[in-house]
Amino acid sequence: MFEYNQFILILFLIPILAVLYVFRLKDRNKTWEVFHNKTRWKNTISGYSSNLFFWRKAIILFAIFWLVIALMRPQFGERFQTIEREGRQVFFLVDVSLSMLAEDGAVTRLDLAKYHIQQILHKLDNDVVSIIPFSNSAYTYVPLTTDVNAIDLFLADIHVGMIGSSGSDINNALEVVKKKVLNSNNSDKASLIILSDGEFSPAIEIDKLSKTFKDIDLNVIVIGIGSLAGEPIPLRDELNNLIKYKQDSNN
Repeated sequence: MFEYNQFILILFLIPILAVLYVFRLKDRNKTWEVFHNKTRWKNTISGYSSNLFFWRKAIILFAIFWLVIALMRPQFGERFQTIEREGRQVFFLVDVSLSMLAEDGAVTRLDLAKYHIQQILHKLDNDVVSIIPFSNSAYTYVPLTTDVNAIDLFLADIHVGMIGSSGSDINNALEVVKKKVLNSNNSDKASLIILSDGEFSPAIEIDKLSKTFKDIDLNVIVIGIGSLAGEPIPLRDELNNLIKYKQDSNN
């Protein structure tokens, strides 16, 4: 590795000079043949030897080669450099609808979602993080911040019913993300981590979603919470005693 790679172009002069030296040797010999018999060169011309000519020019080319290498400043060993990393905008979209009370997670689906967020938080480095809970509506619960300890405190207070419990409209949460990114001075790039059991109501409109984020460089990670078989939603009292399971109109 070299510090000044642009000097490598000078090395292309060496084969050109070598060719010129060959032509110069031939031209010199022809000129000498005009004035002297070749058999008398040894006695009449000082330094006539072709071998001597060759080694003189070879030393010159060799010196040029190493001079250029020196100008390029070869780099050896290790060098440590501090690089300032620009943090990403990371948005956690957390489903807090009633279905997140189903107990096919760690305790509930919501508890499992919060556990995943905690695991991810402590692996982020210099990133700004926001938490947006959603149900039938959505809002910014934790604004963009790098304070992981504060996020942990707010995360513990997230619960089902904090913004309504009926429905799971993720479109509202995505609109909140869009406004946050566009109003941010950091960048137009964002990472979106969705934690939900996937029971979206109304369903996601792909065409509308593409238009919403057409000007934003967005990375999306979806973490599914719950089992594929599904689980009834328990209704408990203040002491966490099971009262019954939620039933639909058909019981």
